Amino acid sequence: MVIKAREEKCLDLLMAGRGEWRIIEQDMFGDYPDRPTDWRGIYLFGIYKIYEQGDINIKEELEKAIIDICEQEEEDSAYLAILAWSYQLSYENDLRSPFRLNRNRILQAIQFCIRNNKKDLLTSTKWVYSDDECPNNLYREIKKLNEYLIELGVDVFSGM
Repeated sequence: MVIKAREEKCLDLLMAGRGEWRIIEQDMFGDYPDRPTDWRGIYLFGIYKIYEQGDINIKEELEKAIIDICEQEEEDSAYLAILAWSYQLSYENDLRSPFRLNRNRILQAIQFCIRNNKKDLLTSTKWVYSDDECPNNLYREIKKLNEYLIELGVDVFSGM
């Protein structure tokens, strides 16, 4: 799927799990249709394999794809960019990634996206559970994700 997405210049759509590029995550218990896409599989069995086979351009394309997610005009763009990046950061931290991405470049794009879409993030419940007793939104989820990102050396709200 990564090869096809690269050929069709849709790596950002694959990394965001948009439309036909969404991969339903599965394990021995079944599907996870409530998750945006299978980032673990995309990284470990797609992007990293391609890189390890000598195609180092995939690194720059991945970085650009995460930044391009931030430019998609959807309510969940910042959330999906952060999720996609969080997997890469985790693999970098665990030394499972064969490369490191430019953190500052991605961070700037994500912060810009959060600032410009804060109103939508505060009202959107896409991908998150929310009800009257437990109200939730994508902005609150990003705040929770940021606690994990801080452990990985990145704070998406730093300087905002």
